[in-house]
Amino acid sequence: MSEEAAISPPRIQVTSTSDGFSECAELVEMSPCSKACPIGTNVKAYVSLIATGKFDEALEVAGAPNPFPGICGRVCTHPCEENCNRAERDDPVAIAWLKRFAADFELQRGKQKTEPAKIWRKEKVAVIGSGPAGLTAAKDLVLKGYRVTVFEAMDKPGGMLIAGIPTFRLPRRIISLETGAIEELGVEMKTGVTFGKDVTYESLKKDGYAAILLAVGAHKSLKMGVPGEELEGVDDCLSLLRRVNEGTHPGLSGRVAVIGGGSSAVDSARAAVRLGASSVEIFYRRTEKEMPAAKTEVAEAKLEGVVMHLLVAPVEIIGEKGRVKAMKLQKMELGEPGPDGRRRPVPIEGSEYVVQVDHVISSIGQQPDVWFAEGMKDLEISKWNTIVADKETLQSSVKDVFTAGDAFTGPWTVVDAIASGHRAAASMHSFLSGEKMSLPPGMACGAREFELKPPDPPALPRKHMQKFEPKSLAGNYDEIELGYTERLAMEEALRCMRCGPCFECKLCIQECEKEVMVLGAASNELPAAVVRVPEGMRPSLDGARAVVSTQGADSAAGAVEGTLASIVATVIEELCRGCGKCEEVCIYAAPRVSFNKERGALISSVNEKECKGCGTCVAVCPSGAMQQKCFSDARIFQILKEHLLQEEGAAARRE
Repeated sequence: MSEEAAISPPRIQVTSTSDGFSECAELVEMSPCSKACPIGTNVKAYVSLIATGKFDEALEVAGAPNPFPGICGRVCTHPCEENCNRAERDDPVAIAWLKRFAADFELQRGKQKTEPAKIWRKEKVAVIGSGPAGLTAAKDLVLKGYRVTVFEAMDKPGGMLIAGIPTFRLPRRIISLETGAIEELGVEMKTGVTFGKDVTYESLKKDGYAAILLAVGAHKSLKMGVPGEELEGVDDCLSLLRRVNEGTHPGLSGRVAVIGGGSSAVDSARAAVRLGASSVEIFYRRTEKEMPAAKTEVAEAKLEGVVMHLLVAPVEIIGEKGRVKAMKLQKMELGEPGPDGRRRPVPIEGSEYVVQVDHVISSIGQQPDVWFAEGMKDLEISKWNTIVADKETLQSSVKDVFTAGDAFTGPWTVVDAIASGHRAAASMHSFLSGEKMSLPPGMACGAREFELKPPDPPALPRKHMQKFEPKSLAGNYDEIELGYTERLAMEEALRCMRCGPCFECKLCIQECEKEVMVLGAASNELPAAVVRVPEGMRPSLDGARAVVSTQGADSAAGAVEGTLASIVATVIEELCRGCGKCEEVCIYAAPRVSFNKERGALISSVNEKECKGCGTCVAVCPSGAMQQKCFSDARIFQILKEHLLQEEGAAARRE
């Protein structure tokens, strides 16, 4: 094979583990969207797959670290989009909407992938709470072979997903489908069971549960702490949303005031519109910029007629004959930043004023309801009513009790709860098996920092989803956002600038006309290698020779020499401008820019021994000088021999 044979696919840096997560290659820098994701979702890979119409494969990638792609595609606060480099040009890529599209595409066709564990362990695990943290941990543990039972106080699984998010944002059928998929893996669901009452720590231990996870969520609303809070017509957001979701709320009329600026406050305001209120207004003590609610949620609320009053806070609820009549407010200004970095609201003396209201909905925060701790004297509870635990292992003060989600952090986001569930499951597995704790790689792998500035792309407007626009919102709880069509999803995915190095979408393997295989490492000590081999062959060592032999061959008689090809970057010197971009981004230090005496200019060159063929330098080269080509036969056999010898050595050390 010619030394100059050119090919286009990039080298794969990562292989898949039995858990379905990507095994992170050391020192591979994530793209900014993936770095921002608490569960390390391989964003660039699934967006790329959607762009090429590979929707099933996209969901496989997006769903690997996320048991709830359809749910997160609707309600995630998408920190990935806040860090998208595209935002510097126009709008960030609609990463969450694309995840929703991939999930909905599968659900519409009735496909549900379930892969129960093949071997069951003797240990049983109890999970208290069926929210995103509890169910994520349950899924991870059942896939490792543990017998998992989830205990839920409500009559359906979902936790805060059901109790705290209205159906016009998150339809209940989506929750049922994605929680049901976890149940099909072998997780036992027991609903209508309250921990501390129907079952206790002692009773679970008697029943043989070796470890318990407390993932109870933050179902208790905080009080405003102002006079008049006990009046009729004052409600808290969680009580209101639960009754709305259950269909038991009698409705609202007149002027409704919502106190707060988080997602629950905005959800409550939008629910109040549907409950029949003549006007709905949000009163928030900071500016709109500081509102914790997602900007998209705030924008939707405004479109539905919700009015914002900023830099104001209630100081008294005024009543008449035991019912709300008015509310006294005080104007605020922003002072110095607090410990969380947010500027604190400071009351303006003498700025009080009164507004007439018919209903007040308080939404200033929630906390876990840990009343069950009274029966667990050794369980340590913080002053914020959260369970005290080690931040790395999530192990509580009771050695076989772990925690996750809002029960540990206080009210947080769905994707953070999922990350917490992964961590808790990894820790519980370590506790029960004695193995070293190992997190999903997207959450755990370190990366060498470097800044990658992609070329300035042409402006492409963000593709927006179709929306359901009823004549009246009153009494209508149907989902507002209808999702992408296939065409819109592919067009939106094409807006992605593919920042960062190759991120293992495996398209090159799928699209390559020749046979391609991943030579996996025997341990984490060795890198994986991607080579091309004839169909039905596998690389091996025969004495001092690197050969390919028939799959399953037991003797050297089946071994034949074959042609293998790997990928390496090369430089067209006539095009190189010596800018150093290739050297800047390469995490393997393969390209080097130096002064070329013959050309009298700075020219890049590539050390083939160090090059991994990832294609990053090719992607960022502004002049097109960086290209990819194949190794010669001699070089690939040398690499293969070195790799297999190291692999044999690693295996010997483990023995």
